[in-house]
Amino acid sequence: MGIDFGFTGIPRYQDGIIKADIHAGDNDKISLTGMFGIADIHEAPADSLDVLDDEFDTRSGADFFIIALNWQHLFGERSYGKLTLGAVNSVYRNNEDSVYFLNNGLYNIPYLRSESYEGYYSAKYSFNYSPNSQHFFTAGVEERYRFYDIYNEDVNPNEPDPSYVKADGNANQLLSYINWNWRIFETFTTNIGVFAQYLGISDKTSIEPRFAASWKFMPLHNLTFGIGVHRQSLPLITYFSAEENKKLDFMQALHYVLGYSYQIREDALVKVETYYKDLSNIPVDKTELNYWSFINAGANFGVIGGAGDELISTGTGRTYGVDFSLFKNFSNNYYTTITGSYIRQQYKGSDDIMRFGAFDNIFVANFLSGYEWILSPVFSIDFSGKYTIAGGTPYIPIDLEASIASGEKQWDKKNAFTKRKPNYSRFDVKVDVRYNFDNCSLIAFLSLENVLDTENVYKYKYNKIEKAIEVSDQLGLFVLGGVRVEF
Repeated sequence: MGIDFGFTGIPRYQDGIIKADIHAGDNDKISLTGMFGIADIHEAPADSLDVLDDEFDTRSGADFFIIALNWQHLFGERSYGKLTLGAVNSVYRNNEDSVYFLNNGLYNIPYLRSESYEGYYSAKYSFNYSPNSQHFFTAGVEERYRFYDIYNEDVNPNEPDPSYVKADGNANQLLSYINWNWRIFETFTTNIGVFAQYLGISDKTSIEPRFAASWKFMPLHNLTFGIGVHRQSLPLITYFSAEENKKLDFMQALHYVLGYSYQIREDALVKVETYYKDLSNIPVDKTELNYWSFINAGANFGVIGGAGDELISTGTGRTYGVDFSLFKNFSNNYYTTITGSYIRQQYKGSDDIMRFGAFDNIFVANFLSGYEWILSPVFSIDFSGKYTIAGGTPYIPIDLEASIASGEKQWDKKNAFTKRKPNYSRFDVKVDVRYNFDNCSLIAFLSLENVLDTENVYKYKYNKIEKAIEVSDQLGLFVLGGVRVEF
């Protein structure tokens, strides 16, 4: 429509879902669930002047497809089983070009080429048994046949040798669990369980015990506690980016959680939860001592676990904080949700120096509320608004002196994540107009995102002409509208 939103990276996407239930008798339920999604984003310099600021032409996208057939069978009043057969397919792509403005023309120089295809076929069976009202047992096992075709080409023109990752094949992954829910008293319940997994690519096995308890010490007050070991495999490209990386271990997080909730009234609840996560087995650089850690991966566009990086699972870290929530469920024509979080994230790279990480925002708060104006039994208008404020994201600063000396952007890696962007804030409003017919509903909506047009920092870039660091802002005021039909 010709509106300048101040940001060229507008996402384009489509998705769909299907759900079908089949009645197969009093003791059996069969259902089919499917979902697909296609998403792309193209971030390019807005005009020829931008390319003087060390810009990139970036095209990122992902496609996925999921389908699952579920069969649940009731063996009796105290037990039932569920079989799930499924398939998951995903495609990830990321192409980056360095963009230069020379002789009144734009020139793209290849920087990164990446496209990976991966997925798995799975068979999962779970069994649930309750001998009485005090005990409930559940156990399950899942076999995943994983397949992949990974390609990543890093042709950074500033590096002497390009690096490549190309791998295809398949591997098995086995997951299983068992859990015992024990209601010791009417007001005190525990969950005791063990999760286990095996990954054929790394030939690693993990056994993860977990425990949780809930105590309703007063009619409207509840305390919860949990402790558990949680281990996670890495993105496939990380295992194949170097031969030694196939030996990388599962990343580990030891969770401690303590929570309190208070049911203010039937439609309102307050929750406070504090947590601490002790992180270990984090991949860090094996070839040199530096700040890099996999714990910060995913904070920006790009491939996670790039080509040619030889890693070792010796990194550590910790995450801790407090979450506050106030829920006023929809009643009397309105709802309100208020959430606030105090968040800290620290880590050690291969240089064994404790730093705050890329996700250390310190605080995040959200205020969401909506009101339904009923004009008739079939016609209504919904008004809603959301305000978000968050602490500034840590980042790796640009070394201005080194950039001026070299003529290209240089990172100040010795001071990684010591600088923070300004606080982020955004206010969104939305109006939904609904008309209910006998067999369907027609909804027209208009959403104004970042209605105050707040200038939130996206990134800092180096201007080679001005020999200065400049600011690039995130998307400003954005208008979204449409019509949908619900059956």
